Amino acid sequence: MRSFTERQLDQYRSFHRDHRNRLTHIFGIPAIVVAIDVGTAAVRLPGGLTLAELLVAATLLLWLWMDVQLGVALAVPLVLVTWGAHLLAANAPDRVLPVFLVLFVAGWALQFYGHSAFEGKRPAFLSNLFQTLVAPLFLMDEAFRAIGLRH
Repeated sequence: MRSFTERQLDQYRSFHRDHRNRLTHIFGIPAIVVAIDVGTAAVRLPGGLTLAELLVAATLLLWLWMDVQLGVALAVPLVLVTWGAHLLAANAPDRVLPVFLVLFVAGWALQFYGHSAFEGKRPAFLSNLFQTLVAPLFLMDEAFRAIGLRH
């Protein structure tokens, strides 16, 4: 029987068969992740943490639970992005909202464009909201497959 993670990745993959749609996701998904990180790095929580730190920790724990190899591989860029998001929030707080908006809107525009123009199928998250958390894991899985680290 396939694992929970394999089922989730297979479901995501079934919504992303066209290589051009996948290409829009290679740019769109990271843009959305960075946007959320930038936007939440500016939100301070009681105790001194930021919302970004809380969300990144929770997301990384989920990804590590789902697949240790992919979770570790995703941790590196996500921690670096979070560090950069905190620098932006600290040194140029007036730029947080514009950066968030541009990346978030562009990222989602790419997602919807890929699905409408190339895939002819609605995005996976409209069927299963959990798929929004699977998307980065899927991209890393695809990268690992492309370089022969996974089959």
